Amino acid sequence: MQGIAQIVPAGLLWSGTCLEIVMEQASGDGTTKVVLVEDHDDSRALVAELLRMTGFDVTECPTPESALAELEASTFDIIVTDLTLEGMSGADLVRQARALPRFAKLPAIAVTGRSSLTDEERAVFGVVLVKPIDPAKLARSITQLTESSRAASDASGPPSSDSRATPA
Repeated sequence: MQGIAQIVPAGLLWSGTCLEIVMEQASGDGTTKVVLVEDHDDSRALVAELLRMTGFDVTECPTPESALAELEASTFDIIVTDLTLEGMSGADLVRQARALPRFAKLPAIAVTGRSSLTDEERAVFGVVLVKPIDPAKLARSITQLTESSRAASDASGPPSSDSRATPA
């Protein structure tokens, strides 16, 4: 399976404890909707399955274009994307997603094999994870970012009836 060693350290994956660690340390609530963008099929399938087993609702996208189509068609709580994708970077994908009004504040996590990012790239993401990634850290990061996003959204709340303009 090409790419799996970049996602999960072999010792953790083959020790038989990987899923136990992920399930114990972080768990989704079953309602957190994740759009996962990874162009390597095996890596995407593995990460998606780990996240599903941890309690997240995952939509898999092999390309930035398919991710944008999913974002236009549905609602998501967070985007997890490889930084290096064919045709468009993960950072550019997140910028385009945030150009859609309902996703203006969409939390984003970058997963990358690169050891360094530009400041501009880093500014786009709430969390950057370097491959091989720790599945429990990814799950915790998703939970933390989505909870923070929901809390900020709840704090701003809907506009009150007093905020409407009144005729002069």
